[in-house]
Amino acid sequence: MTVLDGRASGLRRARVERLQDLREPPVVGGYYLVPVITYPLRGMMADWPVLGPMHEDAEHIGFPWLHYHIDGRFLNARQYRHMANQAWPKGDHDRALNGLPIMSPRGMPDTLPRRPHLKRRQCRRTIQRWAVAQETKRWGLQEAYGGEVHALRLPDGRALCPHRKVDLSQFPADEQGLVTCPLHGLRVCVQSKARADV
Repeated sequence: MTVLDGRASGLRRARVERLQDLREPPVVGGYYLVPVITYPLRGMMADWPVLGPMHEDAEHIGFPWLHYHIDGRFLNARQYRHMANQAWPKGDHDRALNGLPIMSPRGMPDTLPRRPHLKRRQCRRTIQRWAVAQETKRWGLQEAYGGEVHALRLPDGRALCPHRKVDLSQFPADEQGLVTCPLHGLRVCVQSKARADV
């Protein structure tokens, strides 16, 4: 996970692995270079860890606004408290925070950064089960992709969700080889060798 790189001064500085280079879940407590966007989310300016690219979901979900999704694994303690206290009632916050969208307020100019940048962040928690399974069923997303959904396999080994191209390589598969995408709950087979037309 962490490689030590010797320096001429005799100091040794840790070189941190990029999250996108993982082919297994990150280790809780470990440090990684994580995609973040600097944004005043719900009144708190911070570097927010994000999952996948910026996108809209007009086609299947009826959500035409550009947004990112929070990567709840890398929220620091202050960010976690801020979002849990504002966005959800007390309870199972981990379920609620994974995949939460980051977007400009409706009716206001779009001020979202177009590309994330990498920042060293600690993995604080594992990904939780998809929080709004009833929404996935209502959207008909699984059916829209033919019921049995296979990941798009890249030459470097990454397995992408075919919906919004989220890298599923960093998430644990169940005994059937399926990963529930943390963005919208699509159940994707990551053990197949599907095409890589991304």
